[in-house]
Amino acid sequence: MIAAAIDVGTNSVLLTVGERLADGEVRILEERSEITRLGQGVDHARTLRAEAMERTATAVAGFASRARELGAVHLRVVGTSAARDARNATEFACLLRQRAGVELEILSGEEEARLSYQAVRADPSLGLPAGDLIVVDIGGGSVECIWGDEAGIRFHASIDCGAVRVTERFFASDPPTLAERDRAIHWIDAQLAALPAFPLGIPAAGIGGTFVNLASICLGLREFRAEQIHGAFLDRAEVDRQVALFASMPTRERQAIPGLEPKRADVILAGALLLQRLLQRLGNPAIQVSTRGVRYGVLFQMLG
Repeated sequence: MIAAAIDVGTNSVLLTVGERLADGEVRILEERSEITRLGQGVDHARTLRAEAMERTATAVAGFASRARELGAVHLRVVGTSAARDARNATEFACLLRQRAGVELEILSGEEEARLSYQAVRADPSLGLPAGDLIVVDIGGGSVECIWGDEAGIRFHASIDCGAVRVTERFFASDPPTLAERDRAIHWIDAQLAALPAFPLGIPAAGIGGTFVNLASICLGLREFRAEQIHGAFLDRAEVDRQVALFASMPTRERQAIPGLEPKRADVILAGALLLQRLLQRLGNPAIQVSTRGVRYGVLFQMLG
């Protein structure tokens, strides 16, 4: 059976199509992503903008069409932080129904955290050790932090402090001033105070576009190479280096950095700051990067 999952996030839309083989393994047939910035302005207005909904609906329609071409018999479309926050999410769901013939399923923060954890925990390619694991998902609107082991999840939190949200709330200048960055850091730390004091030494893995782009920049990649990014590590020194790099230049100059998606250049500083503060909060010297995310958790559910 072939199934497809589309993750409609605050910043990007992602498609994964896969099938369960006879030996139980999941074979991925295709992956696609497109930055549409559905959550543009949602932090302030709590409303999805018409142009953002149009951009995103166009991407979802194209992805759904491709999934059907590949033979997907089951297709789930899930929305996360922007769709949760917006007062007009029903309007957006109607647009997706009309344009793409799909039903939008808006995930709660708890559901998003659970699927994020499942996507990483069920992935043997990362070579994660048995026992405790912390999974972090830095999205556009929210950050999910999950602590668990093979038996299940012990703790999870969905915190409304994603990269788009931080950028829109604090960074009026380009590049942001030192005062703007300081205010952002103070606010991020206040949000992350909701996390418990995790035991030291627990391995951590990160998912989402921030991690993928930071790893790609670290590796100096000129084009996206999942096989090199997946499983790579980001340590504190490298994250600090990239924070300083992004803070030193305006968005138009960041767009030329090898490994960075140009459309992510305006929010990458906020994403890197979030990771910097998270590593300090967790007490981890480094974090492993996974190119998989919520959509994989959804896909694994469908394929059984």
